[in-house]
Amino acid sequence: MIAIPMIAMAVAGVAKTVVGYNAMQDQSSALLGQARQEKDAAQQREIERRRDLMRALSAQNAQAGAAGVETSGSTQGLMLTDIKQNQQDLLTDVSNTSLKNRDLRQRAANARRAGTWGAVGGLLETAKGAAGAWPGSAPSTGGGAASGEAGGFGAGTGGIYGGQGAKL
Repeated sequence: MIAIPMIAMAVAGVAKTVVGYNAMQDQSSALLGQARQEKDAAQQREIERRRDLMRALSAQNAQAGAAGVETSGSTQGLMLTDIKQNQQDLLTDVSNTSLKNRDLRQRAANARRAGTWGAVGGLLETAKGAAGAWPGSAPSTGGGAASGEAGGFGAGTGGIYGGQGAKL
């Protein structure tokens, strides 16, 4: 019974392919999760930056008020400088977060593609191994037809389709 070892080989090949595919899908999900976490962290950093700015501006106002100075001139200049610096920090953080998120999403997409193409390759390797193990046949590459027959997978070789030459 040659069929049992071939079936076992096919099942093992498919199982290996499924495990590899699932691993890449898990990696993709993890990367997308990191992107969401980074976005949440950026929002939290923005909130903290605004709180810090409000504290600094309030402290400057309180000092100016305690000294009996109006919030104009150099005090206002300091406040404007703090606001501008805060805006620059925010823009830098938004830009960095955007780049990091784009990178994580691209890596996730690459992992999904790698999983899909790895699965396709694994299944093709399993089929090739099964075809090569079939008694009395050599695996066909579908590269051409023998004796003027129509081309197709297994055409003219006896291959896994017994010389029927399935058309693609």
